[in-house]
Amino acid sequence: MLLRARALKNVGWFPTNTLTEDWSLGMEFKVKGWEGRYVKAYLCMGEAPLEVRNAFQQRSRWCKGHFQIFFTR
Repeated sequence: MLLRARALKNVGWFPTNTLTEDWSLGMEFKVKGWEGRYVKAYLCMGEAPLEVRNAFQQRSRWCKGHFQIFFTR
């Protein structure tokens, strides 16, 4: 994800009150009227959990983070 410094400043920088800060940041951009664009290039590589238990724990954190955002807005 590429971000404009001006957009980050406008939304109050990176959120620290949730487990899913990337989703929260995207929501703040949308609320403030910023738009996203698709960049057709690999800028970095992500890693996914290899074991089912770790994947479940990751999805559980995401779910908790989404609820944090939902109930604090």
